[in-house]
Amino acid sequence: MVEEIRIPQCSRPLIGYRVRFIEGKLRIRFFHFTDEEAEVARLFIQHGPLDGEWFCDVRLPSRKARWVVEAEEPWRTMWMHLTSKRIDLLCVQKDTINIIEVKRYMLSSGVGQLETYRDMFIEYYKPLVDVTCWYVTYYPDPDVELVARKRGIRTWSFIKV
Repeated sequence: MVEEIRIPQCSRPLIGYRVRFIEGKLRIRFFHFTDEEAEVARLFIQHGPLDGEWFCDVRLPSRKARWVVEAEEPWRTMWMHLTSKRIDLLCVQKDTINIIEVKRYMLSSGVGQLETYRDMFIEYYKPLVDVTCWYVTYYPDPDVELVARKRGIRTWSFIKV
């Protein structure tokens, strides 16, 4: 079941799942990932450049569902669940929140997706620290990497070119 998780870096509790490590092993099921995306996410969490508290499938309530706020349960929860956008991974550090989008291939659409998620995250969760974005893929694309960097989005790929 999705959790409400309070962290000191945000004004509101996160809605999502905490990534857990049991006996040093990553224990998480990535519900909407392909097998390749799940593997890239695991590699990034375990071997990537970030160290912090990890969360996945973090919900971003959609404006499409504003009227639902006053609806009765279970309709409100169901509609919010169906219309929310979802951040693949979130790494929370002392002074930074990292929004991470995971894909098999680096596509230009992922850059716009991250910009949308960053703006929605800031509006809804009202973070008290800086927010950065990461585009994490199995296969890189140097053209997309250049555009991402120009927009302040960091990139990481399993395959190095």
